Amino acid sequence: TSKFSNMNTAQRLDFERMLAQSDINNGTNLFIATRTVPSWRTWILAGSPQSGPAYNALQTQLAPLRAVDTDWRKEFFRTGRIQSHDLSATGGDEKTNFFVSAQYRREEGIINNSGLDRYTLRANVQHNANDKFRFGINTSVGYSRSNLIPSESGNSVANPVLGMYTALPYDTPDTDKSRFILQFNPSVVMNVVKRTNDNYKLIAGAFLEYDFTKELTLRTNWGGDISMDIFKSVT
Repeated sequence: TSKFSNMNTAQRLDFERMLAQSDINNGTNLFIATRTVPSWRTWILAGSPQSGPAYNALQTQLAPLRAVDTDWRKEFFRTGRIQSHDLSATGGDEKTNFFVSAQYRREEGIINNSGLDRYTLRANVQHNANDKFRFGINTSVGYSRSNLIPSESGNSVANPVLGMYTALPYDTPDTDKSRFILQFNPSVVMNVVKRTNDNYKLIAGAFLEYDFTKELTLRTNWGGDISMDIFKSVT
């Protein structure tokens, strides 16, 4: 769990008021570095009146913001679920036996739009040609798709973990979508930037085994592992 909480709308607006006051009193440049209510400065320079044009202009700008109080943690995070389905069969006779299986696994990430889908097929076959000679093959074929978040580390605005704490509480996931303002609404990145990694994997092996005597057996093994990844990023 988080060890600190985001400011809600009321706290954020009060914080912006203090920044504007600091700029006026101390000559700092904090207020203009934030996306805020322009009328704060006008109202403060007018003496912070509780009525009149400056007060009314300020309240007009504050009213729609006060109506929104977004908890960005709920917008970005979810309870991830994992499901796995397996199907297998075995069989054979005196000379040949086999094992085949299929698996599907789905993992939901705790961040929205992230997760993994994996499909795997396996087949093992062993044949006894006679009392002395045996051979077999083992194969595994897999495909998986990973849905990745736009950025997984660093202080990029595309990192939803960072964006959760920098987003403004008086914005919603629909705010500024048309202008793609990443700094102010990181949910835009989550919904627009799609990053996937497709993995194709083949593992195969074979063996030959021969009994020269009861005490001496020769066995040789071959194997191979082929993997290919295709990464895509679409905006």
